[in-house]
Amino acid sequence: MSKSPKTSRQIARELYDKQQKKLDAAEKNLDAASKEITELKGQLSSYEQEIHLLLERIKLLVLKLAHAENRPEQMALKLELKSLQEQLSRHATEKFGSSRSERRRRTDKEEKKRKKRKADTSKPPAVQLPIDEFIQKRDEEEGGCPRCGEDMHEVEGKTTDHDVKYAIRRQIRIRRHRSQHYRCNCCGTTRVAPGPEGLVRKNGKYDVSLIAMAAVDKCPRAPSLDRPCGQFTLFQFHLPIERQIVKLRQEGLRVTNQTLCDQLKALVGWLNPIYYALHAEILTAPYVHFDLSSWRLMSNKGGSKLWQMASLSNGDVAWFSIIPKKNKKSLAHLFKGYKVNWREASREGVLGHDGIVVSDGESGIHALERARSRESLKIWEDDSKTPDFLSAGCLPHARRGLFHAEKLGYPVGECLDDIAEIYALEDEAEEIAEKTGEPLLEVRKRIRDTKSRAVMNKIWRWVDKQSPPAKSSFGRAMGYIRRQWKYLTVFLDHPEIPPDNNHAERELRDPVLGRKNHYGSRSVDGLHIAEVLYTLIRTCIHRGVEPYEYLLRAFRAAQAGQVLLP
Repeated sequence: MSKSPKTSRQIARELYDKQQKKLDAAEKNLDAASKEITELKGQLSSYEQEIHLLLERIKLLVLKLAHAENRPEQMALKLELKSLQEQLSRHATEKFGSSRSERRRRTDKEEKKRKKRKADTSKPPAVQLPIDEFIQKRDEEEGGCPRCGEDMHEVEGKTTDHDVKYAIRRQIRIRRHRSQHYRCNCCGTTRVAPGPEGLVRKNGKYDVSLIAMAAVDKCPRAPSLDRPCGQFTLFQFHLPIERQIVKLRQEGLRVTNQTLCDQLKALVGWLNPIYYALHAEILTAPYVHFDLSSWRLMSNKGGSKLWQMASLSNGDVAWFSIIPKKNKKSLAHLFKGYKVNWREASREGVLGHDGIVVSDGESGIHALERARSRESLKIWEDDSKTPDFLSAGCLPHARRGLFHAEKLGYPVGECLDDIAEIYALEDEAEEIAEKTGEPLLEVRKRIRDTKSRAVMNKIWRWVDKQSPPAKSSFGRAMGYIRRQWKYLTVFLDHPEIPPDNNHAERELRDPVLGRKNHYGSRSVDGLHIAEVLYTLIRTCIHRGVEPYEYLLRAFRAAQAGQVLLP
């Protein structure tokens, strides 16, 4: 029996009941949300009260610690103070969350103002893929025109191109040179035609192409095609010698570790004049970025010593040197001049560097500042070798200590915001120069004089008012800023340098990645091979030159008695 159709009254009643149920559910959700909001407000209030009590207790403990006389009492107060600071840090983490980076949270307004940096397209890619052209034609079986049946004719100069990327497996081949023997039938004198050219070592068995391949595989490769030159890419192998030997054996070449190292040493011997010429070039630059990173020298008998890899760079040249210590005398040799003409690669009488050195606050660098003018360095008889540079600091290193202090609950947000304002002004100078066409240095000097200097003065007034405990993270941050303030403000008077040393940090990234793979070097010769190859290949990347092809050309030029810079 079929059901009778519903009347309009019944349909309206059902719709009303459905809407009423939705309304009741929404009211319940609203009540639950209001209860949750009330609970969260109560928790926030309790957190604020607890944090306030912790801060008051910390202040009281600091005063007691300052007046404590005996050591047991001091140790007990320090333990309680450390416990309270950790508790305060946990509360801050629970409330604001944690982050692995040193990037602070931005508000929506700051995100809108944030400038999107454009990729540097001023330099072409270092590698251009070769192109093999194939002409695709119609099959005769396709016949004539599908509409009228007449013959189809080629349109001259008009094609539709399809670029297909393909790979050819790397091969190592043997090139057999047969030197013909000659004999005089009259007197019996014999002669042999000359042997092959392009060998790294005399009467050797390995062409420079094989050794250059090993050098590029051990050091960073050239940038990829879809990213601008000078940025870090995925094409960086950092392969240790032992891994390269395994790869070569898979490709049919059996070679020992010692043989490959000897070949690299011989190649570096040919390229040494270029290494020293680049050193002379960077000494004459108006400013350089300097940084250090440890480099391990391992012994075959066990044990190791930590040396220091130093980098001098300016965006066009990257020069590396591995030194045993980072004291004043060792660092002085990086900036000293000399009177040697490296096969006409550099001018006679290069003076010690007298520009600006941007560093992370290295004490040895500060000790060398104006060494020639102050006559504070008595190492060489010729004073012209002594450096006479101006030292500049790194603002992000000052920010780093403040960032860690903020995570522990110290009120340093005002200073961090002011440092962020400095970089916002740097971005503003770039935007103005890009829109108006004015020289960037002039715009940057004007903005630094009118705006950045006022912000830096504001930061100093804030720092001058602070008096935290000397051994706390906040106290260490304040101590660093006060010691480095003279160097942190150098960028205000010199628009050509940035307010940070981030460029040097980026330059050392490749050697650090390589160090993590092969742990360092096993001999002093290995140290020199590393510093020369990193110098040449990183400079190639800066100048848009493909490193492998450059090493081949530079070696052939060196055999001809010439010095070919990247």
